Amino acid sequence: PGVHDKAKHEMENNCTAILARLANRVPEDIELLFHFCYGDNNHRHVVEPTDMGDMVDMAARLTAGSGGEHGHVNPCTGQVDGLVPLAGAEEVDRAVDAAHDAFQSWRRTKPASRRQLLLRLADLIESDAAELGRLGTLDNGMPNASGAMTAIAVEWTRYYAGWCDKLSSDVVGSLAEGGVFSYTVGQPYGVVGAIITWNAPLLSLAMKVPAIVAAGNTVVVKPSELTPFTGERYMD
Repeated sequence: PGVHDKAKHEMENNCTAILARLANRVPEDIELLFHFCYGDNNHRHVVEPTDMGDMVDMAARLTAGSGGEHGHVNPCTGQVDGLVPLAGAEEVDRAVDAAHDAFQSWRRTKPASRRQLLLRLADLIESDAAELGRLGTLDNGMPNASGAMTAIAVEWTRYYAGWCDKLSSDVVGSLAEGGVFSYTVGQPYGVVGAIITWNAPLLSLAMKVPAIVAAGNTVVVKPSELTPFTGERYMD
């Protein structure tokens, strides 16, 4: 319990720092960006933007995080099998800055193109089901006999892909005397902070990321350091 309480406290501090920094930003435009911290026996990385098409340049993978590191415990053995670098203020700022810099191209990307990119993401998840299942088991010990988690993630991604070209604005009635032409214009929120769960990281990613980017936003993802491997693969 002591170890888990400490890990929970560290996670809450990291989440609070991310949300505080996002709250102080005023986005100008948006492009897809994921920011992950992860590690395993052979790699100790902080990972920045993912490549979706030609719209995002892959940034260098860092070898340490300014927030320290967390020892990942193998659920099968109870032993630490990797050190997970933790993002601090510096890495959070870099991730959010990259998202703002990419604003112009993603916001102006046609809805049909966004849809095709998300459908491509769904296809990649589906084709990589075995590896995602293996990593999910390594993350937290979840059985992967049926591959149900991956199948649901694929369906959610395709569902949100279908919304890309169905988000519209409206002409609305006015109650003002003499009549006033009124309309609404939908705009992306900007950079969205997504904090995903430890118990089902792939499903949590599929619930949040496709919906956020379908609407023209960018997303900075904070996966749990307790289950880092699925998020790494999703980013790739």
